[in-house]
Amino acid sequence: MWNNRPRNKYSLRFFILSIFIIFTVILVIVLRTITHERFAKSMLALSFNVMEEVSSRGFTLLMNRMRNMEIIDKASANLIKLNVVSRTNVEEIADYSTHLMTQNQGVFSAIESIYYADVNGNYILSKKHNNDDTIITEIIDKQTPTPTHTILNFHNNGTLISATTSEQFSYLPLNSPWFMLAKKIKEPTWLNVYHYQDNNKYWGISVVTPVYNQDNLFIGAVSVNIRLDYLRRLIETIKLSANGYVFIVENTGRIITFPNLVQYNAPTLQNIENFPAHPEVQQSFLEYKKNGTDKIIFDFDGNTYLAIYHPLYSFNHSQWLIGAVAPMTDFVGEALSVHFVTMVIAFTIFIIGLILLSFSITVVTKPLKEISVEIEKIKDFILDDTIPQETIIKEIQEIDDELIAMKKSLRSFQKYVPSTLVRQLIETGEVARLGGSKKTLAVLFSDIEKFTSIAEQMTPDLLTQQVSLYFDELTKIILRENGTIDKYIGDAIMAFWGAPQLIENPCYHAANAALLCVKRSNDLNTQWKKERKPEFITRMGIHMGDAIVGNLGSSERLNYTAIGDTINIANRLVSINKIYGTQIIISRIVYETLKNHFVMRKIDLVTLKGRVENNYIYELLGFNKKSLSFDFDHYTHVFDRAFQYYQQRQWSEALGLFSECLKIYPEDSVAIVFMNRITHFKQDPPATNWNGEWHIIEK
Repeated sequence: MWNNRPRNKYSLRFFILSIFIIFTVILVIVLRTITHERFAKSMLALSFNVMEEVSSRGFTLLMNRMRNMEIIDKASANLIKLNVVSRTNVEEIADYSTHLMTQNQGVFSAIESIYYADVNGNYILSKKHNNDDTIITEIIDKQTPTPTHTILNFHNNGTLISATTSEQFSYLPLNSPWFMLAKKIKEPTWLNVYHYQDNNKYWGISVVTPVYNQDNLFIGAVSVNIRLDYLRRLIETIKLSANGYVFIVENTGRIITFPNLVQYNAPTLQNIENFPAHPEVQQSFLEYKKNGTDKIIFDFDGNTYLAIYHPLYSFNHSQWLIGAVAPMTDFVGEALSVHFVTMVIAFTIFIIGLILLSFSITVVTKPLKEISVEIEKIKDFILDDTIPQETIIKEIQEIDDELIAMKKSLRSFQKYVPSTLVRQLIETGEVARLGGSKKTLAVLFSDIEKFTSIAEQMTPDLLTQQVSLYFDELTKIILRENGTIDKYIGDAIMAFWGAPQLIENPCYHAANAALLCVKRSNDLNTQWKKERKPEFITRMGIHMGDAIVGNLGSSERLNYTAIGDTINIANRLVSINKIYGTQIIISRIVYETLKNHFVMRKIDLVTLKGRVENNYIYELLGFNKKSLSFDFDHYTHVFDRAFQYYQQRQWSEALGLFSECLKIYPEDSVAIVFMNRITHFKQDPPATNWNGEWHIIEK
């Protein structure tokens, strides 16, 4: 009997929760099976309804603006026709157009300019100027015996700033396309998109209305003009979804406006059929042309997208369409979330009751909204301190505590990633991904002479403090010179110039940083010597060339770094300082780039470990010759002759000249290296094909 009892025992809490979870899962599966098809159709209809509502709002907003322009244009033509604004008084028409521009700054700031021209060649132009801060009115008056060209400069409030008059002008309004079109069509009409004649930098569009006198004879034309970049700013205020776009496109494919797409400098408008920045939008337009339907569902890059295209406005030879494109998940995901919340609320109401539910929602949602605001700040990398939440809900308190801890961690994280890279990711909204690109970099490696011996003689705490101060001072210099700190490797620093931010003369900045780092290191050594602390003798190597730079690592952890042969050469250069007793060794390409900017001297012709070709290496000595303790020009002349004798195996002549180098520069360690080699070569000559190169066996 007792043997038939279950051996596994569970707590009542666990048992009840298990039964409840199993029942809930079965219920959800049944409900989902029953409602799946209907729910899917409802979600699709809901998604299109949302897109229709947003695009309709954009349609109304844009149509109102365009109609406003037509109304202004037609009203201006009628006022001139009825002689309310005198047809024969160009000054009065100029006052009217200037007043119209100032009054419309707040009503519709997209109006760029207003033109009026009559059959007698008189011409008035009022337009925005100086980043829309002022208004310029130009008057070509042919009513006087000598035609004049007057330019009036106004504040936005209509106050006159300046006025100039001359008899020089080149614009002939009677031959302009807008004037000729108004005369031909004889009714208000829109021109095609064009570059402004007085400033080819901007794209715009104009509505033109012919002006007739009371005898119905054509006497002139009024044109109201709008810049497309103002329409772009207007369309950017229409938010479709997290990943959706609302835009205007011609039926020919030319993009009129697209969020964040700046085209006013472009010689031609971007075509949506060749739109690599947003291939899903490009695909939607191709589907629209192919199927000819307003509502489109299509798959792209593993996602389902929805698109809507509606006619917006017809012009002389083209049709504008307002388009909306978004991934279906932007709408369905939210609907699923709402559906889930609805079910949770329903169960909560059933179990707890309306009164407790109302109280619970109040207690929960208020701190969650505040936490949501803080999360939004974290998304924008605003990591200022947060006032802790006061709540009786334990889980919310835990979330808030974790949120505060996360902010502290992220503030620390900023120190591990180049600030320029973080700033770019935040501004563009991009996600850090695996991948790199080939770029030309100036790479700097540094280390500390005899660091291992120094570390063995110091306690960990003192060593950490001194190394941290050393790294901090050198890092500040590298960052001031626009360098990117790649990593700290023991006592070494790896930095490069040219990524992620492109800069001019990366070699110059790297060399400047190296000299400043050595100077600062020497200053620190002077201080440490007084404090009876070990000195850190800094050695550096600089090379320039192509490297692969980007986010490297795994899907779990990325490191913004650079790899390639250029990096290896720079690393080898810093290590061979110990051979020659130097502090900053640079490659030949760096020397050729900077030889007119810094003081440098030739050291040797070497073949680095693991390489076949040989190259000259140089020492970076200083900013100018005055900073040196010896006669640089004399030394260089003697050293070059000595090196030539050395390459020609004329040991005695080379030895004598290297000895003379020591007289000019007694602290010269490089000359001593060659003197020791010559002594060795006299006993053991190099191979017959030797050309003076020295093989470096150390890494």
